[in-house]
Amino acid sequence: MLFEHAEDPARELCRIERHGLRVVVHHHRTGEVGRIEQLDRDDLDAACAEYDRQIVEVYARGYRIVRDWVDPPLAHDPELEAMIAEDPDDETRWMVLADWVLSRGDVRTQIIRFAQTRRTRDPAETYGQFPAELFGDASAAALLTDRLANGEWVAGYVRNCRITCDPGLVAAFIAAPSTRLVRGLQIASTDDTGLLATLRALNTAPCRRTVRRLTLLLDHPVGIDALAPIFTRELAPALTRLDLLMHREQDVDPVFSALVGSPLLPQLRILDPGRFAPHAMRLPALAPLLQK
Repeated sequence: MLFEHAEDPARELCRIERHGLRVVVHHHRTGEVGRIEQLDRDDLDAACAEYDRQIVEVYARGYRIVRDWVDPPLAHDPELEAMIAEDPDDETRWMVLADWVLSRGDVRTQIIRFAQTRRTRDPAETYGQFPAELFGDASAAALLTDRLANGEWVAGYVRNCRITCDPGLVAAFIAAPSTRLVRGLQIASTDDTGLLATLRALNTAPCRRTVRRLTLLLDHPVGIDALAPIFTRELAPALTRLDLLMHREQDVDPVFSALVGSPLLPQLRILDPGRFAPHAMRLPALAPLLQK
């Protein structure tokens, strides 16, 4: 991997490579030979650990990645994705998927390896870990990277994230290769029209089969019609948790009544109505979902 200093890219470059049991770290300025350090380790695990440690170290010193190579194209294994969709909460399945991605050696590999070397992650430090290929075309990358980079990434995929009801953002989200296996999705809305359009559009997203937790952040009183794609299970057929963070002026009785009579209710395990929990508790069909 080649890195450049974030404050002055022309001043300092650092290339980190692993050749078998040897890790080579080459520091140099543009047009100069610079300094080469060769670090030999006793076994492959130690060499890989040293390679990852060197990468973490240069990020901590203010460097960012420079993409000067061509990765294999992104690939998807339908059987592995179906395995995740069957039980997105099973961490073992995500580990199997991560191993498969690592075997591919594409752009997702660097995200997985970087995550494995850190207990916590600073989004500003890892911004360069998300190349455009993960977000579709270049315009989608510019639209999505700052939002999805702050989400939860597992096995080179976004597992939990938040989006707003912006048509361009939603379209890019649906098309992005990295959002195929989203398990937890937050949607921030400011009006009924945008919310309904977003929910209908997401009905075509590959992640509709994997979404298990949906959170609606509603900055406005919402009408029942705008929530129809959720209650009719169009958006997430296997949804098990629904968080409704509704506006303080929301008339909640129609919302809860529609939920009680919807096909969604039998499959829900948890309902979080936020400040309106006391209202939901009055409905026998909803009360058990609030107590879990």
